[in-house]
Amino acid sequence: MAAITDFVRSPLVVRTPDFLLTSRETGPLFSLRGQDKQGKHWQVVLRDSAGGAWRSETNGSRTYYFAGGTGATGSGPSTWILALSFDEGGRPVPFHVTTHGGYEDKGIEDVLDLDGSGPELLVQDYWGNIREDPGYYVTTLYQQRGCYWHRSDGRHGMHSFPTFEKWSVMWKNRQAVLVAGPPSKRSVRDSSNDPAFGIHANILGAEENAVRVSGEVGCKEVFVEVLVRDSAEGRKIDLQPQAQSLTALASTRAEVVLTGLYHWPKGGECDASILWASTGR
Repeated sequence: MAAITDFVRSPLVVRTPDFLLTSRETGPLFSLRGQDKQGKHWQVVLRDSAGGAWRSETNGSRTYYFAGGTGATGSGPSTWILALSFDEGGRPVPFHVTTHGGYEDKGIEDVLDLDGSGPELLVQDYWGNIREDPGYYVTTLYQQRGCYWHRSDGRHGMHSFPTFEKWSVMWKNRQAVLVAGPPSKRSVRDSSNDPAFGIHANILGAEENAVRVSGEVGCKEVFVEVLVRDSAEGRKIDLQPQAQSLTALASTRAEVVLTGLYHWPKGGECDASILWASTGR
C-alpha cells in the first residue's frame, strides 16, 4: 500500500492515473475528479476529516483507500474508511465502513491479505455500552472481488470470522477473550457494496441525513452514509450527503438501491452504507 498524501498541505493538488485530488477553502474541502471511459465526468466528495490516502494494485487493478476520524467517542467507531475501485466502464465504486481500527503513514492497519488472494479488510464493531461489563467487539472480514467488496464469513488465515471478543473497561492488564459464538441474537452488520445484492426501495421523503423509504424495507427512516447518484452528466459520490441532496432525490420519488442496510434492534431506525440512485443516463 503506497501513500498518496497525508492531507497536511493546503491547498492540496495530487494527480494519480485515475483522478485529480484537490482541496479548497470554500465548498467541499476534499474532492476527487475524473472521467469514465465514455468521457463522462465523475466526482467524489470526501469527508472534511480525511487524514490520509493510499493506493494498492492487484492483478493490474488499482484500489485507492481514504481514511479519517469520525469524531465518535466511547463505544462509537473512531475511523471511517473509503475504498475506491473502478468498474469496467471506468466509473468509481465506493466501499465505505466505520470501524474501531486505525491507520498510520504506511496505510490502514486492517487492510490485509490473509489468504494470499488479494485485499481483505477487517471491520470492528462494538456491541454494548462502553460502561457495560462486559461488552463485545465483533470483527467481520470483507474480500474484494472485482470492483466490489463482500463480507466473507468463515476461515481466513488462522481465524474464523466473524469473531466475538468479550472486553471490558473494568479489566486491567488483560487481553480480550474470544467467545465461541454471538453473545446475543443481534444480527451482524453486512456492509457489502454490490448493488446486485442490494435492497430496492422508493424514496418517499428526506430529513437531514436520513430518508424515508417504502414500507417493504421495514424501516421508519434510513440514515445514509454515502450517496451515489448517476445522471446523464456522470456519477457523483458524496460521503455524509447534505440534506439538500437527499431532499432533491426524494422529490423525484426515485427507485433506489440500498447496500449495507442494517436494522437497529429497536426503534425502527436503519443505516445504509450506500444509497445508489440513477436519475437518467
